[in-house]
Amino acid sequence: MKPHMLVRLMALVVVSTFACGDAGSDDSQNASLDSSAGPPTYLTLTGPAKRFCSAIWVSERVREEALYNSVLWTDQQVTDYESGRLAFNVDEERRVVTASYEGVQARARHFGDQGCVLLTDHSDGVFFTPRAVISVLPDAASTAWPMGDVLTDEPLPDDVNAELLAEAARVFFANPNDKRAAFLVVHRGRIVSEDYGSGAHRDMQLESWSMGKSLTATLIGRLIQLGSLDLWQPAPVPAWQNSDDDPRADIRIVDLLRMSSGLRFSNSGASPEQMSR
Repeated sequence: MKPHMLVRLMALVVVSTFACGDAGSDDSQNASLDSSAGPPTYLTLTGPAKRFCSAIWVSERVREEALYNSVLWTDQQVTDYESGRLAFNVDEERRVVTASYEGVQARARHFGDQGCVLLTDHSDGVFFTPRAVISVLPDAASTAWPMGDVLTDEPLPDDVNAELLAEAARVFFANPNDKRAAFLVVHRGRIVSEDYGSGAHRDMQLESWSMGKSLTATLIGRLIQLGSLDLWQPAPVPAWQNSDDDPRADIRIVDLLRMSSGLRFSNSGASPEQMSR
């Protein structure tokens, strides 16, 4: 059973688009895989390799749709792909996607219920034992929303204007260049409008993006509850503790959870040194 309910909840949290981040900025739209303009080429290839791998074997999406809606983030990446500078090799038997750009490669491999994982240069395996995940959730097809997919067939409430909702959805999807995926409106615990664009549908599993931050914080909270971590301790990253003059040694777990560590992050415009310190 696919977690259809999860897809709907993702759309509920935010009227989502395939292109996350500041996709409208000039830097983002023109970002190239050329390492002279930002981080090393390998790092810029890891995302496309991982996303394409997940689109193929986790979400089972149409490959061309996934490429243009999730894998290729910028106009420059589309240009590089269509010109052949950026290429993808799909190993169907081993379930490996290799993204290549001018001799540099990054690979991701599908490991069953653990999804797709980036591979190191010298190994086709991972540093854990993949395990099957057995769901204990009820069958979505026979369970009422929000825990399942069954919706009420009762008429809309009198205070809901169906025509205005339809017009809002039409305007939302009017520009195909926006690559908007989902439009969902919940009123008093009931879905009153639901529509999809850019090839998406209600059963399509999409990237969780920053929702992973909430999951990470929840798991960290559990480790703190168990006594394995302390919220105020320095982040347990050995590389940050190896030098007396490394300012990253002062970064605490709470700083990372608040995204106030002082570390710089950039999708395109930072040097390797800026990204790591």
